[in-house]
Formats: sequence, C-alpha cells, structure tokens
Amino acid sequence: MLKLIKKHIWILCFVLALQVHAQLGFCGGNSGEPIYIEDFGTGRVDSKLNPGRTTYSFTQGSPRDGFYKVSSNTNYYGWFVTKDHTPNDKDGRCLIVNANNLPEEFFTIPISGLCENTTYEFTSWLINLFPYYHKVCGFSGNQVANPINVTFEIWDSTNSFIIKQGNTGDIYGSNTPNWQQYGLVFKTAPQQTSVILKMRNNGSSGCGNDLAIDDIMFRTCGDSVIIEDASKNKNSVNVSQTNFPYTSKLTANPDFAVFTSHYYQWQKSTDGTNWKNIEGENKKQWQ
Repeated sequence: MLKLIKKHIWILCFVLALQVHAQLGFCGGNSGEPIYIEDFGTGRVDSKLNPGRTTYSFTQGSPRDGFYKVSSNTNYYGWFVTKDHTPNDKDGRCLIVNANNLPEEFFTIPISGLCENTTYEFTSWLINLFPYYHKVCGFSGNQVANPINVTFEIWDSTNSFIIKQGNTGDIYGSNTPNWQQYGLVFKTAPQQTSVILKMRNNGSSGCGNDLAIDDIMFRTCGDSVIIEDASKNKNSVNVSQTNFPYTSKLTANPDFAVFTSHYYQWQKSTDGTNWKNIEGENKKQWQ
C-alpha cells in the first residue's frame, strides 16, 4: 500500500530570495517544529541563570532595580500575582526582571544547531507585571506605572555584528495579567550555524519597568506548501492490489509568504515515519 501524506511528502525548500520583513513580526508562512525552547523549568525554589546569561544580579528576596530571579512567584511590589506562561506547568517558573534605568543587556544566550542559509523565527512571551494603575511607589492616588520596553537582538556567534533586531515599543500595564508574544524573523548566512540572542532594556526604572519572560523559542520559517493530486484533487490516496497500476501527478504549491524562489526534493516512505530521497525528483511536480 502506498500512502501519500501532505505534511510529509515535501521536505526541502532552499531560499533564493527573501521578501522584506518589518523589525518585529512572525513567520509569514509555515513555522517548523521548535529547535530550541527555554521555559525556565518548574519548582518553588528560586534559581539563578547560568553564568554569562545576564548582567543583572540574582536575589532570593524582592527584586530591586537591576536584579532578577527565575521563579514561580511574582508577588512583589503590588505586581500581578500570576502563573508563568507555559501551558500545564505546575509551579512553572519564568525569568522575572526588575529593570533599571540603563539601556543595557539583561539577558543573553547562545543558540546552536542551526542550518546555514535558513530563515528562522524567534519568539518570546513577555508580561508587564505592574497593573496599569496602582497606589504604591509613594504616589498619591492612581498613577500610571512606567512601561516596559525591550529590544531583541540576534548577533552572530562571534558577537561582532547584529543580524537582526526589533523593539517592542512601550508596553504599559493592563487591568489583568496579560502575557503577549513577540517575534523576530532572521536568516542565517553561509556557514553560519549558531547565533546569540540578546534582550536589552529600554525603559526607565523607578515605579514600573518590571517584567517577566517565558517560553523563548526558535523555529524554522518557510512557506506553507500544499501537495495536490491534480487528477483527483486529493492530498492522500490508499492504493491496493485491486486498483493497480495506479498513476497520479503530485504538485507542490507554495504560498510565497516567505520565499520568492524554491528548490524541491521529493521523498518516499513505506511507514510514514522514515523518508528517503527519490533520486532525480527535484522539480515542482512528481509523477
């Protein structure tokens, strides 16, 4: 029995030309499976980041300006008491940052195992921990807290130049806890298989500019590709001895959301799990 499955039959798309993206944004096509995830784990005990991950100081108490902790507890300074963002976490932790007044880097991490000449999507979830109005920080009456403002930077592995960067702009507090996702699309250069992610504070210290970060993720970014059977308009077919011989022409139809040109490599599988290249079949159609 031969079974052709839409999500597996196309494998490789090599970029010839990449359309222009804004600074911040998500993959306009089809995001692949995560190749890197940082969800900061679980547990009721506060923990430190690994050495070299931050310029801020760790605290087990209330995070003051320029301090951080990896924690499941956000019950400080009138902040929102909220869970982390990761679904179904028990005592899930996130990176809690009380940013100071300097526009400096507060989180960095190297990302390896990338492919050269490949487009990737970086995403992260952020929350402003201060409610929009509050009566702390020594103010009288209701006062709007300072917003958070973060720049994401993707650097080359030698820390010599920025590949891509984007800024969230001012994110003010809300009436209820509000985790928001931000993304950045970038492309690796030839022979480039690792990068450095940096997050930089642009806000003002004092009352506000307090945030939490969770679920940092890197995924490949490509076009959405639909595989169609031109004669029967199907994306799968079961073939048995009763309808041999069977002939069909398959066509890969990308949506051009990311790439302007494509190369193809058709593959075959007898179990839907293990796939091998079909020699010479590297065009848009396969019969």
